[in-house]
Amino acid sequence: LLRAEGLHEIVGWVDAKRPPGERLLDSPVLGSDADAGRLSQEHDLQGVVVALGDNAARASSVQALSQAVP
Repeated sequence: LLRAEGLHEIVGWVDAKRPPGERLLDSPVLGSDADAGRLSQEHDLQGVVVALGDNAARASSVQALSQAVP
């Protein structure tokens, strides 16, 4: 949906269970949650989308990302 709108660019994924470099939906896995701060600076991110089905895991991820990516 994000790609179809043409308003955003997906630079890659942050995934704790997949190795960096693996491709997911035509974009690379860039690292894990622990890499979020570095990835934000490297890619000059203006925003992120957190897509986790489990509400508690999503809330935890958003909290961690909020601290790593000011």
